[in-house]
Amino acid sequence: MRTGILTLAGFLAMGGLVCGSADATAVDPPDFSGHWRLNASISDDPVRVLGEAMQADGDRLGGGRGMRGSGMRGGGAGDMRGDPGADGTAEDRKRRITRMAENMRKSQAHLEIFHEGDEFNITNGQGLSQVLTIGSTENRIWTARGEMTAVAAYQGASLVISMKPNRKGPGTTRTYLLSEDGERLTVIEERYMPRMDRPVRLKSVYDRVEAKAPKTPDNGKN
Repeated sequence: MRTGILTLAGFLAMGGLVCGSADATAVDPPDFSGHWRLNASISDDPVRVLGEAMQADGDRLGGGRGMRGSGMRGGGAGDMRGDPGADGTAEDRKRRITRMAENMRKSQAHLEIFHEGDEFNITNGQGLSQVLTIGSTENRIWTARGEMTAVAAYQGASLVISMKPNRKGPGTTRTYLLSEDGERLTVIEERYMPRMDRPVRLKSVYDRVEAKAPKTPDNGKN
């Protein structure tokens, strides 16, 4: 009987050690809070990425650069606001790509992120803010393409945000990942375009910058 008690006590003690070890090795979610500035030298160029994607899509459909969208692809031009794959000549599509890429450059120029617990608030370079609750399936946010429903969830050390328009149309996924020292943020965007069989993938890399001190009446004196 005494041996059985000792064995049970030893088992419980061992279980406590295992649980304690698991708690000690649990990894806290990353904190993405901060001010971030795009490092263009190691980031993808939206003009190049979008242009290559459109060219590959044209080649896939056998039309090449001179292909007209209405004859080969079907559908109207209103499937996506600013969709570079919409109907028109190659020159029309080039103008759409350039306009879309410039808008992306402006929005990606810098980010301001507040992240605490399950709250994730991000403001892009064009001043557009999105507030999400991580783990919720009911986030409704505004984007340059209108209102969308977004889901934010951790995947390992990454935060993945999947966005779908409320109207019919393709969605966008963004993956946020911090460097080990927390001084560099990488954002991988996969944007799905109408009539394309694969998403357009764009990598943006940001460096952490110090927040500017708020202006006070004493600032700049002596």
